[in-house]
Amino acid sequence: MKKYLAVFLAALMMLSVCFIPANAEESEESNVNLVGAENFADLVELGMEETQYPTIMLPGINHSVYYVDNDKDGIADVDSAGATLESGLLLMNTADLVGTILKDLVGPLLGTLMFQTDMGLTDAIYDLVGEVFYYMSMDENGVPYNNIGVYDYQTPVSLWDEDTKGWFYNMMPMQPYTSIEYDCGLEGGNGTLEDMTYLCTFPLLGNPIESAYKLKDMVDRLAAEYGKVNLCAVSLGGTLLTAYLDIIEEEDLAKINQIIGFVAVLDGTSIIADFYAREWSLAEEKVYHSFFPYLMEQLGEDAMLGYIINVAIRIFPQKVLENIISAAFEGILDTLLVNDPQFWATVPKDRYEELADRYLEEGSVMREKTDRMQQARMNLEDTLVLANEKYGVKVSTISGYNMRFDQGEYAFFGLVKSVDFVNSDAIIDVKSTSLGATAGAPHQTIEAAGLLKEDSVLTPDGLLDVSTCLFPDSAFFFKGQHHEIGRNDNAIKLAALIMTGAIESINDTELYPQVNGTRNARRIVRPDGGYLVRAEEILANEEGKYTAEQLAVVQEAYDFACDVIDDTICDAELTMEAEQALFDSFVVCGLEKADEGTNFFNNLLTKIFKRMSDGLWARRGASGFFELPDIAEDVVDEIVA
Repeated sequence: MKKYLAVFLAALMMLSVCFIPANAEESEESNVNLVGAENFADLVELGMEETQYPTIMLPGINHSVYYVDNDKDGIADVDSAGATLESGLLLMNTADLVGTILKDLVGPLLGTLMFQTDMGLTDAIYDLVGEVFYYMSMDENGVPYNNIGVYDYQTPVSLWDEDTKGWFYNMMPMQPYTSIEYDCGLEGGNGTLEDMTYLCTFPLLGNPIESAYKLKDMVDRLAAEYGKVNLCAVSLGGTLLTAYLDIIEEEDLAKINQIIGFVAVLDGTSIIADFYAREWSLAEEKVYHSFFPYLMEQLGEDAMLGYIINVAIRIFPQKVLENIISAAFEGILDTLLVNDPQFWATVPKDRYEELADRYLEEGSVMREKTDRMQQARMNLEDTLVLANEKYGVKVSTISGYNMRFDQGEYAFFGLVKSVDFVNSDAIIDVKSTSLGATAGAPHQTIEAAGLLKEDSVLTPDGLLDVSTCLFPDSAFFFKGQHHEIGRNDNAIKLAALIMTGAIESINDTELYPQVNGTRNARRIVRPDGGYLVRAEEILANEEGKYTAEQLAVVQEAYDFACDVIDDTICDAELTMEAEQALFDSFVVCGLEKADEGTNFFNNLLTKIFKRMSDGLWARRGASGFFELPDIAEDVVDEIVA
């Protein structure tokens, strides 16, 4: 049982701090051009370079929308229920799912529950997984069975329609950068850096090397017009960046002004490697007792659901449940992962050979594709150094760290083996996003981990050695920052300052130190209904429906929130206080209802299911409700046979 529930939960996910007031290496003085700056706006005004280059965003997972186009007409097909077959992540065959379950699954399920042994349920589940993810399936050569298209954007963001812009900013809230005033003379533009922002989409079902040629065409076109470009790789976009840098000629590096890795997967993630390797960190006590309630809380749900799961999974005997989950995993592995070069591109390069040998035949078309990407990854650091030293390309990284894989809404990844010893942003190892930072386990100092060297350069908390970063002077970190870094407006502002040339080094300004804290200001700063926007609408009081007392409360909360947001040093707790103050002011105005907390009935149910869960674990361990002694189970197996 130890590994199978881990596999199941990780598979499901697959498909679908405090401020430290110092740099890792102290600087005696800030960049002279930035002296006098007090906030982000000042830094932009004082440090922004006169000439700006287009920035091409290389998006993360779910930021590129792909679609089934078997008619090859550039229009997404629809399923039998009329639903459009497109997605940024999971594209599931759900039109006939209920009928398929009733026809193929109910019988084996009832038989298995009745006889407490596998009555064809594992085979049915394996087949069902293949059916559900049919549209995402690929052949042994890494080619999708269906013709797959991806929505493409060749114009700057400023020329998109409002719906498309809304989608983009919801996925990548880059307004701190795109709203900066800059007139590049674009016809139909708006005189901001939105005129200079592009998006190079690529499919989740595909080959990064092939996708890289699309990026090459975009770089060549824009560089011919503007001289150079910036490349900003976000999360999975790191694979596209890596592939691109390996397919171009050396002289093409002169077309790049700077490269930014924004929590980019530049050397894979241990999550994916553990998944392929079937390596899990899981005790039976964790599965049957502690993990699910914790998971629900991380998801923002009531722990009661976790206790219910602890009870419900016992309808199957332990052995049967293991087989069922194993069948689900095998279906996912065979349908989605083994034959998709894009997923293989996220395996850390030092673990690739062993895993590729396990799944991919030497000399096969698929192995040639993954080996080609491995070559690109092995060459990445040398290419970046060459670009920097010979062609003056500035390279920067922005990373989150000091998180486990079981923190945040993707907490089911906490079942992989690496959860206990990899320092990450809860999705990608900090070593990968920072191009080489050394770290022990989360919350473990370099010294305690036995990694301290004579020439180590430690962050003030002692958790990272930044001397091992490929570009330590332009490696920035946000402690406790989750991979969903778009929620941290300050991290996006830092990226904007780097892209505009206002900041090039950790020593340029004390307003953005090498190590900052974290905050989630998304609800406050969102331009479409964010709390600051709502407060401004109230304060305008155009219809005169708010009293002076109400306006005073809103004004106080608004001023407090603005002060917090203007501060370039992240404070998670203070940000939460500002959000709550704004919400409370809306309550005063009658626009929101006060949080009444968990009701008595819900508390009672939670206590009941918790006691049931605790009691079952204490008395039965990992056994199912109807677990039979081994001898009796053998008799049943013979009767069934």
